[in-house]
Amino acid sequence: MRLLFASFIIAVVLVVPAQATTLSFLVDPAQTGILYSGIYDGNAFPSGSLSFHSSALNGTVLNGQSLSLDGILANGVLARVFALDPSQVALTLEIYTNANGYPGFVGYTTGYLLNQNGAQIGSTHVAGRGMGDNGTTGMGLVFFTRADFGGAQVVHISGAHFDTSLPTTGYTITDVALGFSFYNNELELGTIEQLPEAPSLALLPVGFLAALMLRRKVAAGEV
Repeated sequence: MRLLFASFIIAVVLVVPAQATTLSFLVDPAQTGILYSGIYDGNAFPSGSLSFHSSALNGTVLNGQSLSLDGILANGVLARVFALDPSQVALTLEIYTNANGYPGFVGYTTGYLLNQNGAQIGSTHVAGRGMGDNGTTGMGLVFFTRADFGGAQVVHISGAHFDTSLPTTGYTITDVALGFSFYNNELELGTIEQLPEAPSLALLPVGFLAALMLRRKVAAGEV
């Protein structure tokens, strides 16, 4: 009877979700208060991306560990996304290693966006995975819909949550970057106090919407 009871306790413990490790990503104060555009302006396509770094995992050896991670912008900074096209918004977590080449893919990964209070935004997604010959490996949340933003056109994002596992190649982590991509959208950084009142997209400048229409025409070969 005691053995059965002990086995039950062990089973209960094993199904308790692991507490997420928070990775805090510093934002340069000079980057706040700027409206970054991923909209084509008729001259050149902008980068539409920003990244921030953390040393929290530095020294970790790639040994196949399962990780539950909250990647959060530090000091209460938020990314306010003006989401004209949610399908072109992406959040990535890129892991740099000392590998002189490909460090291996991370395992099956799921994740979701986090709002200004650290709660989940929208549904849980299966993350894309990739690696580079520069010693990087990582994951990304892509292909969002308006429903993932709760139907909102303007959304505040503090970061993203990922459940993943590291490769088993034995290389060592040297840096981690949290990346925002916002093609066909715009993004501001700042605390909730620093950010001005968010307008609806219906009130955004005409030039902003016109630039998007021009980009679509160029892509379709109409101009």
